[in-house]
Amino acid sequence: MLTIRHTTTHGVDFISLSGRLGSADVSRATDHIQQVLEGGSTLITFDMQELEFIDSSGLSVLVSTLKKTRRNGGNVVLANVNDRIMALLELTRLHEIFDIYDNEQVVLARFG
Repeated sequence: MLTIRHTTTHGVDFISLSGRLGSADVSRATDHIQQVLEGGSTLITFDMQELEFIDSSGLSVLVSTLKKTRRNGGNVVLANVNDRIMALLELTRLHEIFDIYDNEQVVLARFG
């Protein structure tokens, strides 16, 4: 099961993903992210510290959010990516299109 938490710190929207982001949770995740985007967010950070699993449909949520955000002059970055998910990002070459940071403090130092 996926748990989604949203916070805003110094103009940076953090969406924390916990559990599993698979096909069963894509609709709910997309709806939640759409609400954040409608709020005018220009920088979204997906905090993946507690994300245990992501499949191709979950990756598509990340990519579509990146596309929508960049169309509006913003960006999506990833933080706290564990080794297992990093391996998947590298396998799919998504690590080449997402900026990936070690933790939220680094994101805030860069963008906040």
